[in-house]
Amino acid sequence: MYLRIPAGTTSKLIEFPVYDSSSTIGALLAGLTYNSSGMTAYYDLWGASGSANVMSLVTMTKGTWTSLGFVAVDATNMPGMYQLGIPNAVLTGAAGVTIYLKGATNMVSVVLVIELTSATDYPANMQQILGTAVSTPATAGILDVNVKNIVNAAAAIDGNNLLKVDLVDIAGAAVATGSAQLGVNVVNIAGQAAALDANNLLKVDLVDIAGAAVATGTAQLGVNVVTQANIDFGATQKASITAAVPTAAAIQSGLATPTNITAGTITTVTNLTNAPTAGDLTATMKTSVTTACTAATPTVTAGTVSDKTGYALTAGEHTNIGTDVYGQLNTAVTDATSLNANSLLDRLRSLGWIIRNQIAITDASGAGTIYKDDSATTAFSVSLTDNSTTTTRTRAA
Repeated sequence: MYLRIPAGTTSKLIEFPVYDSSSTIGALLAGLTYNSSGMTAYYDLWGASGSANVMSLVTMTKGTWTSLGFVAVDATNMPGMYQLGIPNAVLTGAAGVTIYLKGATNMVSVVLVIELTSATDYPANMQQILGTAVSTPATAGILDVNVKNIVNAAAAIDGNNLLKVDLVDIAGAAVATGSAQLGVNVVNIAGQAAALDANNLLKVDLVDIAGAAVATGTAQLGVNVVTQANIDFGATQKASITAAVPTAAAIQSGLATPTNITAGTITTVTNLTNAPTAGDLTATMKTSVTTACTAATPTVTAGTVSDKTGYALTAGEHTNIGTDVYGQLNTAVTDATSLNANSLLDRLRSLGWIIRNQIAITDASGAGTIYKDDSATTAFSVSLTDNSTTTTRTRAA
């Protein structure tokens, strides 16, 4: 069987006969199913290399496409006719495909040769219609059509060379006109009942603009002007702005009046006393500034001074520092006094324990204990060893 099917066709069903090899009269073979013993199916895309591809048939409902579906058309009235659901992938990507079914008992092999066509496979050049030559179209590839009649009534055009239409009824209802304009009574919009406002204008609830939610303030539409190009004011606004802008004379009347301003340079200045020369202050101005600075008593808050150059302590400050240091060094330090580890006082107290306090050797190995001033609390552990040549005391820890 040879078929032509447009390339890219999907959900394609085809019907074909299967002949009985045991029949001497060419009868068809009935009773086949998708899983009949020995029956196999293959397909081969034209131009593809390698072996043919296996088609694993499945059951399907007649008339409902299923990829690889195989079913009898009508076992009672059309025995031996079968329907096949061709996979979508088989009908694309090649110039054609061959499908081969075989193997069931008494089955004559079925060969389905399918040419996959495209729109350019069979181009046509229309020369005549009912014996009348076709005119060359104004636009290449688009047929020019001269409509003479519509439903057996002569077609006409209006003053703009557009098709003239006399609209009489819409859905069986007579069309009402006013001044040759079509009167339309809008009842529903997108399935919602149309409504009017107090002014008999169409009531619109604006929810989104270009997908963005509309924000309102006091039932007024809030507009965010993103680009102001081509936004103009009305005549009233322009007149109001013009009236509000002061004139040059009005601006000048509020300023001190310099005279002889030429090219931006003031050559003569009125009411300016003791003018500076060459960018410097006059002697009078310098005296005034010096007097004001001398009279001022600034408040200085001392912060961290990094550069001590030129600074010195007074004799009293030296005395105070000596007194504070002596007072700290002359304060009694006991076993219970809390000191910072490894501070000077901590090290001096530890040295006192080691030099003057009891050292008790507690066993034959020389292990011993240095006690604090209370002669009961361990200050450090120490060890004494003697090898008959040297007596060694380990570091107190």
